[in-house]
Amino acid sequence: MGTSMVSCGKLLKPEGAQLLRTLDKNTRHSSYTVNRKRASEKEIKSLLDKLDIQIDNICQFLPQERVSALAAMGNKELLKEVQKAAGEPGMLTKHAQLEELDEHVKDKSQNVDFFTNAVEALQAKNQAIEVQYLRIRNRQTIKRKAALTRALVWETKYNHLREDLRTARQQKSTRRRSRPTSRRS
Repeated sequence: MGTSMVSCGKLLKPEGAQLLRTLDKNTRHSSYTVNRKRASEKEIKSLLDKLDIQIDNICQFLPQERVSALAAMGNKELLKEVQKAAGEPGMLTKHAQLEELDEHVKDKSQNVDFFTNAVEALQAKNQAIEVQYLRIRNRQTIKRKAALTRALVWETKYNHLREDLRTARQQKSTRRRSRPTSRRS
């Protein structure tokens, strides 16, 4: 028969502490020792947090059965795991903030593109309207000139007729004066 207990240990360099976990296969119970003294799971977690050892991070503590999980990770997931293992404690938060800012920049860029296209469309429409406006303005100018010309033609005809009338009256008046007046008695 095989052993019912398995022990695994780790020498923690900065503290010089030796951490040992013993697993009982039959009872499924773990016991911990630090420097050969019994320790609770809570004390172990506190020590690991103090040393910034993340046993749930597969990049830092990688059992053999998890190697295939690491190889199957996508680029983004692998980057996060590497940041957990090698980065400073706030790196994941900063990375998440950068991703949010990148999304914000993309949104603003789309807004700029939308409004740029809208402005270009309005400018094109304005140019088309301006051409129509100039045509209408030229037509109105031509109509005004034509109306003025018609008025001048009528004024000229009126002046000619008035002059003709004045001449005719003068001639009549001259004829009356030059005619001898005969009196009847």
